Amino acid sequence: MKQNFNSPITAHIKSSKLLLWLIIFSLPHMAWSQNEIRWCYKQQNWLNDITAYHNSFLEGVLLTDATEASLYYLDDNNLFANVLSDSLGRVFIDVPSYNISNLLLYDFSLQVGDTIFYNWGGLSSYLYEFNHYKVVIDTSSILINGHQRKVLVLDSYGGGYYESSQQTWIEGYGSITSMGFLNPLQTDQTTDGSDYSFNCITENNVAIYEAQPCYCEQADNIEQTQAKQPILEFNYSQIFIQYPESYKVQLLDATGKVLVSQSLTGDAKIAIDNYPLGVYVLNVSNEHFSMSQKITKTE
Repeated sequence: MKQNFNSPITAHIKSSKLLLWLIIFSLPHMAWSQNEIRWCYKQQNWLNDITAYHNSFLEGVLLTDATEASLYYLDDNNLFANVLSDSLGRVFIDVPSYNISNLLLYDFSLQVGDTIFYNWGGLSSYLYEFNHYKVVIDTSSILINGHQRKVLVLDSYGGGYYESSQQTWIEGYGSITSMGFLNPLQTDQTTDGSDYSFNCITENNVAIYEAQPCYCEQADNIEQTQAKQPILEFNYSQIFIQYPESYKVQLLDATGKVLVSQSLTGDAKIAIDNYPLGVYVLNVSNEHFSMSQKITKTE
């Protein structure tokens, strides 16, 4: 018997498949995000004496293979930009909240002496219109995940006092300067007293490039506060230590003899009124820091 391909059952199957594909393509970016690149960076606030680690991430393929399904998120898990690349190694972004469309962010085809121009920039994630540009001063390559990636070093011009004077880009992964991905546009210093410096890049939660231990987790919002060093003060009779966590303290005289050795938690006082005039060394440490303070006891 000849099969009827237009039977109600066959038509139902075809319509079901069509409906399934329509559902898949109408889903958010999760449906096709097979990769995640995360830029991790450090914030140092000199006014508040705070060090914290943050990250932003791209869901999708490498920058040089990016489609409109590659989405860039800020460290508060807010979608900031759509990312798209072309066959020439150029990477563009659309930023809907600023009505920015097809803005050239990277061009990995550049050679030494080439220039890339921008007409947008800003403080952190706040962008505004102004003209600045970068000039390639060096190129090299680096092996990442078994592939040679082009490395570009660029000097920046026209961005003002706050822009990193020199930036480094890795083909497919973007900037490893300051806050990472948006660094061609961003400042690394803000008006609240914060400076930003690059820490590492991870791909699918594996560190692939790091300038130091990679303080970055597979999370949407990272803020790991680094322990501050204690505040030390002293007078003729006492040493005052201000610190909220646990630590060890040693007081040595000029010969290296240990006079005090204690484990403490929180603010503390160490009496020195019974010790003679002279020079002493106070050592304070825990798993986060180690410091020494010379103390001269005088009348």
